[in-house]
Amino acid sequence: RIDELTSQNLKLRKRVDELKTELIKVKQGHEVFEYGLSRSNFLSNKWHEANPRAAKHFFGFKDWKETVDRLHALFGVRPPTEIPSKTTPISPFEKYLMGYLRVHTKISVYTIGRIWGRDDGHVGRLIGTTVDAIGVAAKIPPNVDNTPEYAGDNEPIDATMKELVNKKRERG
Repeated sequence: RIDELTSQNLKLRKRVDELKTELIKVKQGHEVFEYGLSRSNFLSNKWHEANPRAAKHFFGFKDWKETVDRLHALFGVRPPTEIPSKTTPISPFEKYLMGYLRVHTKISVYTIGRIWGRDDGHVGRLIGTTVDAIGVAAKIPPNVDNTPEYAGDNEPIDATMKELVNKKRERG
C-alpha cells in the first residue's frame, strides 16, 4: 500500500510541475496551443511531428526538417530556440516562414497576422522584402547543397536580396 501511494504521489508531483510550467508560460504570454494554427505551432518540432503534412501544405517543402534546412541554406536563418510569446519580436526565420506561407498558399496578409498575433500592416512590412528574396531563391535548384552561400551565381542570397530591395526603392 505504501509503494502504491508513493507512486501516486510521484505522478501527482510530476503533473503539478507540468502545470506550473504551463501556467508560467501563460503568464508570460506564451501561446500553449497544441492544436490548430498558431505562431508557436508553426515553430514547434513536436507539432510538425504530429502534423507531418503541414510543412508541405503551408510552406511547399517536403517536411519540417527540409523547411528548416532550406531556409537556413538560402537565407542563413534558423528557428528561434525558445517558445515565442506575444511580445517576442518576430525572428528573421519567422519572416521567411511567413513569406513562404504567403507565396505558397496565397493566404492573406491579414490571416498571417492573426496567426502571428500581429496586425496586417506590420506583417505586410515584415514579409515585403522576404517575398522578393523568395522569388530569387525560387531560381535555385532544389537539389543544391544546403549551404547559405549558394545562390546560383555564387553570390550570397543576402547580397542579392539587398540589391533587389535597393532596386525596388529606386523605382519608388
